[in-house]
Amino acid sequence: MHRRIRNILLIGLLPLAAPAQAAWVTYDGKVQQILTYPSGTHFYIVLDTQPGSPGNSACNPSLFAVDGTQANRILSVVSLAAATDRSLSITIDDAAACVTGYLPVVRVVFVN
Repeated sequence: MHRRIRNILLIGLLPLAAPAQAAWVTYDGKVQQILTYPSGTHFYIVLDTQPGSPGNSACNPSLFAVDGTQANRILSVVSLAAATDRSLSITIDDAAACVTGYLPVVRVVFVN
């Protein structure tokens, strides 16, 4: 009997423990521009296949914006891709807040 009650309580708490649903969208392409600013902690990326609309996001789709603790690592990957003419796969969170008004980057990896 106690096991059954415990299982019912656990099932009832599952929605509370589930992480927020991210709406991740991925774009592939080659780096056209990397825009950095000496006074900022963020930078922008422009791909040759830049999206025309941001999907569900209210962000401006003309630039991908990178900010936060992963910015230096992502800048290294993006710079290497631009220097070697390799394609990138850029993932954004369509449900996240915009970074300075532009599409927020979650992940960047090489395609080829």
